[in-house]
Amino acid sequence: MKAASVLLLLAACSRTGVDGPADGRPPADSGPSAPVGTDSGSSEDTAAPGAAPRVLQSGAHDLAYEGRERRFRLYLPPGLEPGAPLIVALHGYGSSAAVIEGYSQLNALADRQQVAVVYPEASRAGSVRCWNVGYCGNDDVDDVGFVRTVVELVQNDQGLGRTYVTGMSNGGDMTYRLVCEAPDLVAAAASVTGCMMNWLAESCSPDPVPSVLHIHGNADRTTLWDGDPDYTGGGYLGTLDSVGVFAALHGADQYEATTVSDAEDGSTYILHHWRTESGAAPVQLVEIDGGRHRWPTNAPRDDFSAAELMWEFFTAMD
Repeated sequence: MKAASVLLLLAACSRTGVDGPADGRPPADSGPSAPVGTDSGSSEDTAAPGAAPRVLQSGAHDLAYEGRERRFRLYLPPGLEPGAPLIVALHGYGSSAAVIEGYSQLNALADRQQVAVVYPEASRAGSVRCWNVGYCGNDDVDDVGFVRTVVELVQNDQGLGRTYVTGMSNGGDMTYRLVCEAPDLVAAAASVTGCMMNWLAESCSPDPVPSVLHIHGNADRTTLWDGDPDYTGGGYLGTLDSVGVFAALHGADQYEATTVSDAEDGSTYILHHWRTESGAAPVQLVEIDGGRHRWPTNAPRDDFSAAELMWEFFTAMD
């Protein structure tokens, strides 16, 4: 099933597995890292006087932040114009920047739409990488500040415009945290297979309130559709409740749902919209009937591309 001209939203929580296109078991990242400003790509942009310096290039970069060596990957399509948007993509539990860059299809989207993509990488909590959202035992790590630092570095270096945030699983959980705690940084967000932690829902009061898209399978066995109040770190909300937090913040109290069916294989997904009095739909949910813990990547395995749907949502919210 192919979805055309559909607006959507993403959210995701990670648990004991890692993220990926098929219920999450991607290979570990073993790629090298290059210092910030070191050429690890083929671009050689030269800045005009007074313009953005454009020192950073596509590839891996290291960044010292609060006494830790952190890493991010960057993709800059050829001919990127000043003022172009930036997408921030956050990997899942135990995964890496290189892995989500490999399966998300965001680099191909960047080539088509002329947008930059940055892939920050979580620090290690024990033996695995995990974004600090309350259940990894790394409460001393300021991941909100780290992502802000990466975004501002890339924005200033490339002279970019609006910033959109997405994430898979634990990266989807972190997407919600950024929406709540760094709303000035986030024009719109898409969380895939993620969730909103209970502690975050209790304190979330962003100003302004970003638009939010959530993509989730209702048979996800890693981030449960109905949530888990007993999960480590104070538990997490169910999918509808996670999205509902932002519907309430937007005052979007007009709800509708549409079921989309594929006549060939019988698969379905449900488009949930929460609209404001003006008719805008700043909060949306794509519920994949029978869907598991994965990032949709279009046919033959999926009915749509998460990258394409979130881009459509992001630009519709501008």
